[in-house]
Amino acid sequence: MNKPALPSPPQPPPDLLEVTITDTGRGIAPTQLEAIFERFYQTEGALRRTAGGTGLGLAICRQIINSLGGSIWATSAGQDLGTSLHFTLPLAQD
Repeated sequence: MNKPALPSPPQPPPDLLEVTITDTGRGIAPTQLEAIFERFYQTEGALRRTAGGTGLGLAICRQIINSLGGSIWATSAGQDLGTSLHFTLPLAQD
């Protein structure tokens, strides 16, 4: 099965570090990409869960990254096409 190629992201400004982590897992529906950063949110309903976790990890990540002046977001080509998590952090100035 050929997976569609995701477009290359724009380059971050020179005063920001951008990190992207990509997997080839279940993917996330576009309508859920922002919701995954809410506390206790899980993409599967409680009765259909196949994975563990409390739904706090990404909410905590967003809080930490925002407090450091960065941002975090997710992209996915859709169900069963993997997910990429991206975050930026400001670089220290001399």
